[in-house]
Amino acid sequence: MEKMIFKVRCLFFAALLLCVVFFMLSAFHNDRIVATAQGNKILYNNETYIESFEVFNFKKGRCLGSVRLSENNSRYKMYSLHGKPEYIYVDMWADHRLYTRVLDE
Repeated sequence: MEKMIFKVRCLFFAALLLCVVFFMLSAFHNDRIVATAQGNKILYNNETYIESFEVFNFKKGRCLGSVRLSENNSRYKMYSLHGKPEYIYVDMWADHRLYTRVLDE
């Protein structure tokens, strides 16, 4: 019986350690700066996005990384939108901004 309890404890702590490592790697991946913003434009993945003031329902997708805003030198998380690959969502804690890809520049 003691061997069984020992094995269960070992499995529990191994699973806990894997979860902690996963969340640390995820936080590191999501916090890296992948885009820069100047004014109402973002340069991400060699493409230019401009701020959009369209109003529509959307669902936040996966985190793409962080964007550094030049006006206050702070960084915010940037997300894709489900079903709308031409948009980027920037989560600014109390506010948000939508950006749309500029096709020809």
